[in-house]
Amino acid sequence: MLERPAPLAVQVHQQLLRWIRSGAIGDQRGALPSETEIASLLGVSRATVREALAWLQRDRIIYRRHGSGTYINNAVRKLPFTFEGLVDPAALIAAQGYRPTVDEVAVLQEPLDDEVARALEAEPGGDALLWQGRYLADGAPAAWVEAIIPWQAAPGDPPPSPSSHLGLSQFILTIAGSAGTHSVATLEAQIAAPKLASRLGLEAGTSIIRMEDIHLTDEGSPVFFTRTYCAPGVLKLQMIRKADTAARHLSVW
Repeated sequence: MLERPAPLAVQVHQQLLRWIRSGAIGDQRGALPSETEIASLLGVSRATVREALAWLQRDRIIYRRHGSGTYINNAVRKLPFTFEGLVDPAALIAAQGYRPTVDEVAVLQEPLDDEVARALEAEPGGDALLWQGRYLADGAPAAWVEAIIPWQAAPGDPPPSPSSHLGLSQFILTIAGSAGTHSVATLEAQIAAPKLASRLGLEAGTSIIRMEDIHLTDEGSPVFFTRTYCAPGVLKLQMIRKADTAARHLSVW
């Protein structure tokens, strides 16, 4: 199934973000080229560039000085990667300077449990595929990932073979026809049980972070569900947190 191309403003936003994070755009002061220059560079209209820049400004990636220009937030330039982006864990590992690989990949067919069924707005006990794999950073365990995708099997059909390529994005596209455009993520501390601890190269009882994502379409329809268990000391989940601009105070907690 073909994916619908992303709107131009989304593509420009993503390209600008890549350039900002790689240092490929902006002078020594962090000043960006003008809207006209960016539009010419990317072959789009100034209105499209203006929309993309508005998103970056809203997310505090850039700021504007009246009569001076548009500048990159210096603190953001120091972050190699932020957690707002919905990416495969391999990209997060690579952004932190490690070589990502994946092993222990398997695909199992199993019924949806009650928790996941509620998240996916599906019937409990319905058919689903469980993709699971371990992500390594320079050969060391970094994360254990489980993806649960609703799947209606034809009678007698075995589950698809696990994908041996890095990551699970293409597998999701093949099965679900969409990888979703955004997710609702929940982070929670957890004590690693013996089996999970072994997969992550840890002692049983070690504290880890579990991240659960409900992956959604533009319209908010759930596509699949993931659990990511992060080994401490390898992956750092960095994010930009913004104060409520409507309030005149900042609460620290």
